[in-house]
Amino acid sequence: MSMHNNLKKLLTIKEEPIVSIFIKTYPGINFAAKNQLKLKTSLKTAKEAHSDVPKKTWELIETQLVNFINEIADKIGQFPSIALYLTPNDYFKFNLNHAIEVDKVIVGPEAYTLPLLAQQATKLSGTILSLHRDSFELHQFKEGVLLKQELPEDAPIDMVSTLGPESTDTTTTHGPTGALHGLNTKDEEKAIDNRNYYLAIEKFLVAHPELIYKRLFLIGLPKNQSLFHELTKLKSVNSEITIKKSPSALTTTEIEKDLLDQNQILINQTIDHLLDRARSLDEVNPSKTNPIGLFALLTQHRVNTLLINEDAVFPGLISDGQIIDTEPGKTTNNLLNDLANFTLRNSGNVYVISADHFNSGQFVYGV
Repeated sequence: MSMHNNLKKLLTIKEEPIVSIFIKTYPGINFAAKNQLKLKTSLKTAKEAHSDVPKKTWELIETQLVNFINEIADKIGQFPSIALYLTPNDYFKFNLNHAIEVDKVIVGPEAYTLPLLAQQATKLSGTILSLHRDSFELHQFKEGVLLKQELPEDAPIDMVSTLGPESTDTTTTHGPTGALHGLNTKDEEKAIDNRNYYLAIEKFLVAHPELIYKRLFLIGLPKNQSLFHELTKLKSVNSEITIKKSPSALTTTEIEKDLLDQNQILINQTIDHLLDRARSLDEVNPSKTNPIGLFALLTQHRVNTLLINEDAVFPGLISDGQIIDTEPGKTTNNLLNDLANFTLRNSGNVYVISADHFNSGQFVYGV
């Protein structure tokens, strides 16, 4: 399940409490035991700090941690950090591409999602089409990780198997796709083969929509990508993010980084545009916005996008559609987090961004 869908499901959870655990992991399977110990220690700390939660509830939550560890024990260290959410009847795990500074655990009626939302680039997901002149591959890109896609038997994996071997005489030949092959001069023949092969790839992708997850990102030399764009009419091809290099010249890590970097550039452009709009909305965003006042605008549908200061904590909770004041020192109750979750549940957008974008005393902008 993608991060987006998993987060959407997490936000539908009604049962309480939700234990939100963030740990910096030890890398690799050799440190699986240490990562598991970190999670167990975090949960123990939470249990000791919240004696008001019934013993039976803690037993159910502890069972969910055991279930998670049994299912994914040696994979915890694949990312620099993870976020794990435990409820009495379920668990949700998210990979974080950047190492968190300090392990922490938060217990409350809401999942603490701000650290996830701060990593907007990890939301990039889709299918990667790696184009060579005479072959192709598909990869799935989810949560910043590239995984090779297994192809069915009818896949035109390379030009020879698709168009058939080149003819050595003047007789017309037909490959498995029925394309003419082997009649023209060498350069002309190569160009025709290239076009016919890319058309075969398009035909295959149209016949197998289940292989394309959300959108299609292209990796390939500029001339190959240009030809593919010229010939094909696939609506899922993304034009904003693409890598114009030979796939064979790139490592998996380089591809992952390049895609995430490009996505972050697009996100930064979006945020800059939203910030300009927010600063012009004096009624919505006075010099020192009170998040409680912003909640009223959210409920009136006058605001559907939030820009949240990643370093800010504002005490308070949302319960039954009302703001509940909490003690300033109780930092686990962060109204900004509840505002973010409320916005996401109502199909809005949330960006958690650097404090550098905010005026003094500003916690959040609404747009």
